[in-house]
Amino acid sequence: MNYLQYFPHLDTEKYDTFFLCANVIIAICVTIVVYSIVVDFAKYHQPNQHKKKKRSWVETGTMFLYFFLYYALLIVHSGRINFSSPMADIFMGAGLFLVVLGCLVNVSGRLTLKQNWANQVTIYHHQKLVSGGAYRWVRHPLYASLIWMFCGAALVYANWLALSSVFAVFVPMMVYRAKQEEKLLCEEFSEYADYQRKTGMLFPKFFRL
Repeated sequence: MNYLQYFPHLDTEKYDTFFLCANVIIAICVTIVVYSIVVDFAKYHQPNQHKKKKRSWVETGTMFLYFFLYYALLIVHSGRINFSSPMADIFMGAGLFLVVLGCLVNVSGRLTLKQNWANQVTIYHHQKLVSGGAYRWVRHPLYASLIWMFCGAALVYANWLALSSVFAVFVPMMVYRAKQEEKLLCEEFSEYADYQRKTGMLFPKFFRL
């Protein structure tokens, strides 16, 4: 595969090597997140242990559907922007950083959440309010980290259409799902309102989303 097909004007060995490394790193990060999701289903999916449950159309299946749409936009190169150096360096580096950061936060959040994880909007009988680890910085690090990864990959491949789809489609999906969960959490935990006040939903609190 010719990685310079994304930036045909950057016909140098430097960018060919970067894209080779970037593709490997992104593939590893995506594989780690997918594996973590499979582990969550295998270890923590407890359909008969719920105290409260609300079905949501935003769940693992629809998130994967968005992923395939997003990947299709990258494959067909729709919305590609031809940056020249040094702008290409900045966007590629920032994008790769977001992908790696998102992967680490996603895995960290899952390790902190453990048995409180659920595919649907659920309150378990054993449910605990999780506010440590990645949850100290954002209330929904699993959703936030996926947003960061999608944004990062769009920057690496300089694809404005893919980036636009994140904010037009995926972010609203995550906000909708997060608000569904928070409604049940507020009913279950009196201290959740204070946690909401101190902690941002998808970004650290100074962004206030």
